[in-house]
Amino acid sequence: MDYSVYKNGNYIVTASGLNLEKRCLRRGEDFKPDFPDSIDLKISNRCSSGCPYCHESSTKDGDICNTKELFKHLNELPKEPIEIAIGGGNVLESKGELMEVLEWCKDRGYRPRITINEDTINDEVDVKYLETMIDRYGVALGVSLRPGMSEDRLKKVVGLLQSGYILERSIVYHIICGAFPLDLLEKLCTGWESFLCGRKILFLGFKNFGRAKDNGIKPEKLGDFERLVKKLILQGREGHDVVSNTYGFDNLAIEQLNIESALLGKEFRDIFMGPEFSCSMYVDGVKGEYAKTSRDTERISWDDIGILEFFKHDKTKN
Repeated sequence: MDYSVYKNGNYIVTASGLNLEKRCLRRGEDFKPDFPDSIDLKISNRCSSGCPYCHESSTKDGDICNTKELFKHLNELPKEPIEIAIGGGNVLESKGELMEVLEWCKDRGYRPRITINEDTINDEVDVKYLETMIDRYGVALGVSLRPGMSEDRLKKVVGLLQSGYILERSIVYHIICGAFPLDLLEKLCTGWESFLCGRKILFLGFKNFGRAKDNGIKPEKLGDFERLVKKLILQGREGHDVVSNTYGFDNLAIEQLNIESALLGKEFRDIFMGPEFSCSMYVDGVKGEYAKTSRDTERISWDDIGILEFFKHDKTKN
């Protein structure tokens, strides 16, 4: 498990595995970073899956980033263990560029995170490839579970991923709020007899952006999803969560599911990493643009502003 400590602005960051803790140098101060602790980096818009909820509107003929240009602009970042969340598109359809980005992360001491689609995992060969990548680069792997997958397919994917010792410890399952079937979510969280072990699950808010804009989620469906997630949280608090799952939420999911109401005040304060763009940002390496988040329509070309200047210039309005 990777472990690192670094200073960012007026606070200290402790990164251990998938966990990130921040502590101000002076009691009572607000966090004031000099650089992002986490960057959501898009390196490809190529993907053959055609998922209806893809907020990036990726296609099988989508463009791939120019890594030389990417590194030229991102090398302004300090060599601290910043989290680089690499995604697309399907990054496994641009393996050459992916390996270059992972080597760049390794050389600069960054902590890479990769998101892939579950439909790219089909046999032991895929598992071996992912394990080799994790072992070499210290990658944490996010696996997006498609809303339309069957229970048999879910069991197969879980079984394959849990067949690798290195892989099992590094997996975070990504679930889109309101879109993923409730029965499959409950089975994933409570386990099957043959797969009874704790899982890390990251809930992502439904982004009404890209192709997802034409496939909206009805409020009542999101309400049912909220009730189940809060039930799972309560089961974990009361000791009924026999598989000891770990749940995480992006800021949009926190808002859509009203997660704060399901936690004790101290619990929420301890785990909330701050508002969007307070310590993170989005980089579209394909188009060469910066944005506060991946769903923000206001984009700025990296030829017009440096990444650190972009990150700091709008903080007074945040």
